Amino acid sequence: MKTVPAEKIVLYVHGATYPAESTFDLPLNGLSWMDYIAQRGYDVYLVDVRGYGRSTRPPAMALPPEQNEPIVRTDTALRDFGTAVDFILKRRGVQKLSLMGWSWGTVLAGWYAAQHNERVVKLVLYAPLWIRDPPAVADTGPKLGAYRAAQQFLDEDFRVGQ
Repeated sequence: MKTVPAEKIVLYVHGATYPAESTFDLPLNGLSWMDYIAQRGYDVYLVDVRGYGRSTRPPAMALPPEQNEPIVRTDTALRDFGTAVDFILKRRGVQKLSLMGWSWGTVLAGWYAAQHNERVVKLVLYAPLWIRDPPAVADTGPKLGAYRAAQQFLDEDFRVGQ
C-alpha cells in the first residue's frame, strides 16, 4: 500500500510478559490477529519495548537479572512507544493513528493517548490492568531484577494457581 488513511493505521504494544509478535502475530489455525486486521485493509505495526522480543538488548541483559535494577520501567517504555508512533506518522505522512494496548500495554497506549490526543484516531485497551486480589506473582516476592525470563514467570504463576 502506497498511501494509507490515518483511520486504517494501527500500532499494537504488548504487555509486561510477552513481546508483541507472540501475542498479536501468533497464527492460530493459520491466521494471526495481526493478519486478520491487515486483511481488512489496515496497515498494522507492532512495537516491542527494549528488552522484549526482537528489540535491542540493554547491556544489563547479558548479566544475571539480580545484578541490576529493572531495565524497563513505564517511563522508559513510554519513550520507546512514542518513538514508534513518531516513526509511523512520519513514514506514512499522517497526523494520527489508532493505538491498541494489551495488559501493561494499555497503560502505555492510554497514557500516550491522554498526552497526545491530537495524534490518536482510536484507542483500544485489551485486558487492561486492574487491581488483583490476590496480587499477581509479578507483584509479590523479592526485589525485581533487571529482567525476568517468561518461562520462569509462567512456572511460578502456574504453581500459585494450583
